[in-house]
Amino acid sequence: MSTILTLSALYTGFVAFAAFLFGQVFLDSYSFVSSLVGFAGLATSVGAFKLASRQGRAPAWIMWVSCLALAGIMADAAKYYMRLAVPGNNYAWELMVPFAACLALVGFTASFRRRQHSASGKP
Repeated sequence: MSTILTLSALYTGFVAFAAFLFGQVFLDSYSFVSSLVGFAGLATSVGAFKLASRQGRAPAWIMWVSCLALAGIMADAAKYYMRLAVPGNNYAWELMVPFAACLALVGFTASFRRRQHSASGKP
């Protein structure tokens, strides 16, 4: 499981930085939602490395930032399709679907470890 979390952390960090943060600088267009997804994705990447490095109770912030990044992807896609409604538009789903899957995996792992740890009665 630690290998999968490490790969998810690397991919999440790469897409969050390259697609959402660096893309704004490169294209000279600021978007609050894209910045939110970028920073939440980077935080999720850090959290995934933390989950991969140790077993035990996961911090709650990992679960919440991954949910925030997923909600941001949905908001960004909705904004994209409302503003740029032309045939052939695809919002780069070939990058976003694996990105969303990695975010969901990290969030689910953090939630599962929190639930498992609280059920065992350990602090």
